[in-house]
Amino acid sequence: MVSERHLLHRVKLNIPRKDTLNILNAKHLLIVEDNPHLRRILAGSLEHHGYRISEAATGQEAIVKAINAKPKLILLDLTLPDMTGTEAARALKQNPQTAHIPIVGCSAYFGPEWGVRG
Repeated sequence: MVSERHLLHRVKLNIPRKDTLNILNAKHLLIVEDNPHLRRILAGSLEHHGYRISEAATGQEAIVKAINAKPKLILLDLTLPDMTGTEAARALKQNPQTAHIPIVGCSAYFGPEWGVRG
Protein backbone atom coordinates (compact mmCIF):
# COMPACT_ATOMS: atom_id res chain seq x y z
CA MET A 1 0.00 0.00 0.00
CA VAL A 2 1.36 3.39 -0.99
CA SER A 3 1.10 6.06 1.66
CA GLU A 4 -0.56 9.40 0.96
CA ARG A 5 2.71 11.15 1.88
CA HIS A 6 4.55 9.03 -0.73
CA LEU A 7 1.94 9.94 -3.35
CA LEU A 8 2.32 13.63 -2.53
CA HIS A 9 6.03 13.37 -3.32
CA ARG A 10 5.47 11.40 -6.54
CA VAL A 11 2.50 13.33 -7.92
CA LYS A 12 3.54 16.74 -9.11
CA LEU A 13 0.49 18.95 -9.47
CA ASN A 14 1.38 22.05 -11.40
CA ILE A 15 -1.66 24.02 -10.32
CA PRO A 16 -1.39 27.78 -10.77
CA ARG A 17 -2.42 30.30 -8.13
CA LYS A 18 -6.14 30.64 -7.41
CA ASP A 19 -6.47 33.85 -9.39
CA THR A 20 -5.05 32.24 -12.54
CA LEU A 21 -6.82 28.86 -12.30
CA ASN A 22 -9.92 29.64 -14.33
CA ILE A 23 -11.15 26.49 -16.03
CA LEU A 24 -14.34 27.74 -17.68
CA ASN A 25 -14.90 29.94 -14.60
CA ALA A 26 -15.32 26.73 -12.60
CA LYS A 27 -16.02 27.10 -8.91
CA HIS A 28 -17.39 23.63 -8.29
CA LEU A 29 -15.65 20.52 -9.62
CA LEU A 30 -16.54 16.82 -9.47
CA ILE A 31 -13.55 14.52 -9.05
CA VAL A 32 -14.24 10.93 -10.11
CA GLU A 33 -11.40 8.67 -8.93
CA ASP A 34 -11.59 5.23 -7.33
CA ASN A 35 -8.25 5.58 -5.51
CA PRO A 36 -9.15 7.40 -2.26
CA HIS A 37 -5.59 8.68 -1.70
CA LEU A 38 -5.29 10.21 -5.15
CA ARG A 39 -8.82 11.60 -4.92
CA ARG A 40 -7.96 13.35 -1.63
CA ILE A 41 -4.70 14.74 -3.05
CA LEU A 42 -6.53 16.23 -6.04
CA ALA A 43 -9.41 17.51 -3.91
CA GLY A 44 -7.10 19.02 -1.30
CA SER A 45 -5.00 20.82 -3.88
CA LEU A 46 -8.03 22.28 -5.63
CA GLU A 47 -9.80 23.19 -2.38
CA HIS A 48 -6.63 25.02 -1.33
CA HIS A 49 -7.10 27.16 -4.43
CA GLY A 50 -10.68 28.02 -3.56
CA TYR A 51 -12.68 25.39 -5.42
CA ARG A 52 -15.65 23.52 -3.99
CA ILE A 53 -15.23 19.81 -4.62
CA SER A 54 -17.63 16.90 -4.91
CA GLU A 55 -16.16 13.40 -5.04
CA ALA A 56 -17.22 10.09 -6.55
CA ALA A 57 -15.49 6.70 -6.56
CA THR A 58 -17.52 4.94 -9.28
CA GLY A 59 -19.09 5.80 -12.61
CA GLN A 60 -22.62 5.37 -11.29
CA GLU A 61 -21.89 7.58 -8.29
CA ALA A 62 -20.43 10.18 -10.68
CA ILE A 63 -23.61 10.24 -12.77
CA VAL A 64 -25.82 10.72 -9.70
CA LYS A 65 -23.55 13.40 -8.21
CA ALA A 66 -23.28 15.26 -11.53
CA ILE A 67 -27.09 15.40 -11.78
CA ASN A 68 -27.54 16.52 -8.16
CA ALA A 69 -24.50 18.75 -7.59
CA LYS A 70 -24.32 20.33 -11.07
CA PRO A 71 -20.54 20.88 -11.16
CA LYS A 72 -18.95 23.23 -13.68
CA LEU A 73 -16.30 20.62 -14.63
CA ILE A 74 -15.76 16.87 -14.14
CA LEU A 75 -12.30 15.32 -13.69
CA LEU A 76 -12.94 11.70 -14.67
CA ASP A 77 -10.65 8.73 -14.06
CA LEU A 78 -10.49 6.44 -17.09
CA THR A 79 -10.46 3.22 -15.05
CA LEU A 80 -13.31 2.83 -12.57
CA PRO A 81 -14.52 -0.29 -10.76
CA ASP A 82 -18.02 -0.42 -12.30
CA MET A 83 -17.44 0.98 -15.82
CA THR A 84 -14.76 2.65 -17.88
CA GLY A 85 -14.34 6.41 -17.84
CA THR A 86 -15.40 6.42 -21.49
CA GLU A 87 -18.66 4.66 -20.61
CA ALA A 88 -19.30 7.12 -17.77
CA ALA A 89 -18.56 10.08 -20.07
CA ARG A 90 -20.97 8.73 -22.70
CA ALA A 91 -23.70 8.33 -20.08
CA LEU A 92 -23.10 11.87 -18.83
CA LYS A 93 -23.18 13.32 -22.36
CA GLN A 94 -26.40 11.43 -23.22
CA ASN A 95 -28.22 12.82 -20.20
CA PRO A 96 -29.75 16.27 -20.90
CA GLN A 97 -29.10 17.30 -17.27
CA THR A 98 -25.33 16.71 -17.56
CA ALA A 99 -24.58 16.92 -21.30
CA HIS A 100 -23.31 20.52 -21.03
CA ILE A 101 -20.70 19.78 -18.33
CA PRO A 102 -17.11 19.65 -19.67
CA ILE A 103 -15.25 16.43 -18.83
CA VAL A 104 -11.49 16.02 -18.51
CA GLY A 105 -10.28 12.41 -18.64
CA CYS A 106 -7.50 11.58 -16.18
CA SER A 107 -5.46 8.50 -15.41
CA ALA A 108 -2.42 7.54 -13.37
CA TYR A 109 -1.53 5.06 -16.12
CA PHE A 110 0.50 6.04 -19.14
CA GLY A 111 2.07 4.46 -22.19
CA PRO A 112 1.06 3.59 -25.75
CA GLU A 113 -1.53 1.01 -24.62
CA TRP A 114 -3.46 3.84 -22.91
CA GLY A 115 -3.95 5.91 -26.06
CA VAL A 116 -7.07 7.90 -26.82
CA ARG A 117 -10.11 5.76 -27.47
CA GLY A 118 -13.54 6.73 -28.84
